[in-house]
Amino acid sequence: MSDFHHDWVRASVTWACEQSAGPVLDVGAGDGFGLSVAQETGRYAVGIDQEPVAPSGSVILRWEMERLYHLPDVLPIPWGLIIFNHSLEHALNYRAALQGAQHILSPGGAVFVAVPSPESQGWELRDNTHVTLFTAEFLAHGLAACGFTVTEQRLVEQHPLQPELWAIGRKP
Repeated sequence: MSDFHHDWVRASVTWACEQSAGPVLDVGAGDGFGLSVAQETGRYAVGIDQEPVAPSGSVILRWEMERLYHLPDVLPIPWGLIIFNHSLEHALNYRAALQGAQHILSPGGAVFVAVPSPESQGWELRDNTHVTLFTAEFLAHGLAACGFTVTEQRLVEQHPLQPELWAIGRKP
């Protein structure tokens, strides 16, 4: 993984952890780097991924994000923060993933979403595994339609060719 990618994941996960308290669920945890960052902030963190690769000291379960609603059956934890760091755009049904997050978050908990921006000129928009392209308005509407109050949204340009959208939605 490139230094740029590590810097970007570190910045986004650290920022997300500053927005809410409690255990962290990383949806689409990949190689577990985001989990390591969450753990560095002092949080208990677990990841889910369709193809998990757990680094030492991390827990990543094989789970599909569209089935988040059923995660308490397996892992009954009152999540304080659920992170979708460049994973929600891959969901076949992103609303099912967000509704599942709404179901398993503790009251006042937050969901953090980072997705490629439509302004991106980088590899993200040519990735044929991306099912949904989010504009800022579409992302805010999707969060609100699933019961979240959008408390922060920003365009982040950590790399000039790959801007991304970040949003925090809170569960009432």
